[in-house]
Amino acid sequence: MNICTNTISALLLVSLLIPACSPNDNAAQFTLAGKSTTNADCFERAFPLDAKLSAARDNENTVSLFFHSAVTDFDQTNGIYIEVYKPDAVRKNLGQAIPISAPGLVDAIVGAKVTLFAACPDIVNSFFLDGEITFTALESGKNAHMAGSITDARILNTRTFEVVAEGLSGSWDFHVEHGQPSQTFYAFP
Repeated sequence: MNICTNTISALLLVSLLIPACSPNDNAAQFTLAGKSTTNADCFERAFPLDAKLSAARDNENTVSLFFHSAVTDFDQTNGIYIEVYKPDAVRKNLGQAIPISAPGLVDAIVGAKVTLFAACPDIVNSFFLDGEITFTALESGKNAHMAGSITDARILNTRTFEVVAEGLSGSWDFHVEHGQPSQTFYAFP
């Protein structure tokens, strides 16, 4: 290899490592104040959920937010997953409560799910949130700012629409980081 190739390789390696070493300002916590009617032991183990990983993905027409209890594979954590189906509508209504819609609604602006993979790895139910969400920041691009809150939402079984827990509240305020562990792949500068 010549000196030019070695220099380019070294710079590439450093550029891949810098985002992983940057300070982590992720701040997200979710609590469950109400009683759970089913899977009570699972919810007790999962909450409060202090997110060790807060991440966002800017999709073609939507924005996805992920809050995980651990920095590991998705199927080994408890988490809150928020899908913003209409980001422009949210950005026009920053600071205002927006309904969290049930899965599959065509006119939905925002939907949210709860996962309990760490608390109950064998659970066969899936859950969604019903309530209101307020965004105070929903930016796009590198180092995008994401902030908002959920207050007193209900958790429902996705198959039966049965309310299984009440009183989920939480907030988040973070900047999207690139590189490990926030991404499962390397992003070239």
